Amino acid sequence: MRTTLTTRLATAALVGLAGFSLPAAARAGRPPDPTVVLPAEPHPEINSAIVALERAKFHLMHAAHDFGGHRAAPGAAVRQGLNQRLVSPGPKREGTMAEMIRKVEYYYTTAANKPGEGTRLLDALRMAGVNLRAVHGFPSARKAQIDFVPADTAAFLAAAKNAKIKLSKPKTAFLIEGDDRMGALGGVMARLAAAKINVTAVTGISAGMGRWGGILWVKPGDVNKAAAALG
Repeated sequence: MRTTLTTRLATAALVGLAGFSLPAAARAGRPPDPTVVLPAEPHPEINSAIVALERAKFHLMHAAHDFGGHRAAPGAAVRQGLNQRLVSPGPKREGTMAEMIRKVEYYYTTAANKPGEGTRLLDALRMAGVNLRAVHGFPSARKAQIDFVPADTAAFLAAAKNAKIKLSKPKTAFLIEGDDRMGALGGVMARLAAAKINVTAVTGISAGMGRWGGILWVKPGDVNKAAAALG
């Protein structure tokens, strides 16, 4: 089902992109008058298809399991559809899926603020096959606090229990992923500022290959309001 759905999305995008109309002069084999500025042609259906493909790509990349390699075919189809944006003559709509922001659960533990403690914790999770979406550590009251955002909460909790890692109750943060560009994080922060929401902590980092990511926290009482502002 997942393969069929994403393949159809990619096919829809490719068919739509192939259907861009040309100006009359170009269809007649004549170059357009260089003094004439041709208006951009809106293609809302293509933009909608691109949004759907971006979402499909995101979920394929973050699925907990590969299901025997069944992500490969739909993943290739999605990438093929998205690559058409690079050659299409139509204008790229600003802000189309610029960021994927979602509310996530995280847990924290405290450890001695000394060399090797982070390695001990991360090795225990690695040996248990636990994948993490984000890790954030910092000094706190002469100790160190380490926040974990697990990809699979059940597996993470089981591994932490086996390793005798004492965890907090689940907390909430916002995980951000998007296309790297100037002002990307500032744009996210501006949405919260407009909603009068104070950010208690934030970290942003370039992920390479034209991507960036970040994580931010707000007060518990502002979580739902922040989710609405960022959604």
